[in-house]
Amino acid sequence: MEIIEASSLSFGLKEKTAIALGMFDGVHLGHQKVISHAKEYAKEHGLKLGVITLKSHPKELTHRNLKTKSAPKLITNLETRLKVFESIGVDFALVIDFDLDFMNTSAEDYLSTYLKEKLNVAFISVGFDHHFGKNRSGNLESLRLWTKENQVELKIQEAFQIVDTIVSSSLIRQLLEHSQIKEVNEYLGYDFRYIAKIIHGEKKGRQLGFPTANLAIDPKVQLPANGVYKGYCTIVDSKYQGEIYNVAINLGHKPTIDSEKALSLEVHIPGFNDDIYGKKLDLRFIEKIRDEKKFDSIDELKLQIKKDIEKIYA
Repeated sequence: MEIIEASSLSFGLKEKTAIALGMFDGVHLGHQKVISHAKEYAKEHGLKLGVITLKSHPKELTHRNLKTKSAPKLITNLETRLKVFESIGVDFALVIDFDLDFMNTSAEDYLSTYLKEKLNVAFISVGFDHHFGKNRSGNLESLRLWTKENQVELKIQEAFQIVDTIVSSSLIRQLLEHSQIKEVNEYLGYDFRYIAKIIHGEKKGRQLGFPTANLAIDPKVQLPANGVYKGYCTIVDSKYQGEIYNVAINLGHKPTIDSEKALSLEVHIPGFNDDIYGKKLDLRFIEKIRDEKKFDSIDELKLQIKKDIEKIYA
């Protein structure tokens, strides 16, 4: 999949395109439905399939000066989001930096510059609550008028529901906060995914007999609540291409052994001893095994870790 920075589109695309519009944080089933409409049209008409996404949540900028509000955490960082796009067959992603210039772009300029001039759009797919342009002034009605005037096909996806539940990014964030991983994965349509760099830790896991890969934590991403999880991972490196490892995941403050109580994300890959510091891990969460707990002794902790691993691989 081609990744295009908005600033690099100085001359625009010559080929007609089918575009899915949205933030697409999480790329959940509702988002996938929006993308699927563009995908079907692109296939039928021989067009390139593209999505537009933002590097960061718009509210990081719009709420910067509001003391009582903050931007919601992301379900997927940009790298993870792009990998999900690629997995569902997107040809290219236009990545826009939501800075002051873009925030102040009018709805009309956004449509004429990005969609018409740069992306040469023939088909647009959006969700039922899509807004765009300065102060969110662009809405579905203005989009309908613009597409009609510019002979662009438009598809609007209604709220996506599973039984009586509307699938949304805000719902998934809430479920992550309560470690309801099975529900999260059901609404995402894939196992919750976090791609991050492997960093040096204090090697306390190795001292306990359970070496771990420590992952950098992005404070802007909504991780599950602290605890021990069952999961699997791949190592983002050609040497390990195609290799999938079942893992035990510990997310928390290590209260038994760490007086500083710094948050850490550690992944134990049984039987794996390669030096992979500096590489990236593509980590997936399947289910929560237990809550974080402070043990009375290191021996008690080691015994519990052994039980956790046995439960995960039973």
